[in-house]
Amino acid sequence: MSRESGSIDNPKDFQKEPMPKIPYDFPKERLPLNLCEIELADILKCVNYTGYTIQCSHYMTKYYLCKKKRDTAIFGEIQEWETEKYSKLGLQERRDYIQTIKDENDELNKKLKTAVKENQDENLQWRLSSDLKQNKWRVEYLSETQ
Repeated sequence: MSRESGSIDNPKDFQKEPMPKIPYDFPKERLPLNLCEIELADILKCVNYTGYTIQCSHYMTKYYLCKKKRDTAIFGEIQEWETEKYSKLGLQERRDYIQTIKDENDELNKKLKTAVKENQDENLQWRLSSDLKQNKWRVEYLSETQ
């Protein structure tokens, strides 16, 4: 769920990256310690001081790279934790688990279509799209679990 390293000069480019959605029962101790708060604070200070994002591109790049590293770690932890949890389920429970994710995707698709049709907030559309991608990925790796 990650892309190659790079830089970012336009804040809208953040919307091209999937963002992890943490499962409700995911253990918080599995989250990385560095959640990139310092890097984000540096961007905010720069923008508040200069008023221009272009002058803050160095800070944006640092945050972007931190965020990618953080999100990759979170995706890995989610996959490891969920695969372990899933492997302990019985056959019918596994089917139900996968079906629950697919049902959630159906709801997300409806919400995304409505958001696009009604020209709603781009951030909402990005969040819904990101959640759909993550759920597809989850179904793929869980389907491969024995």
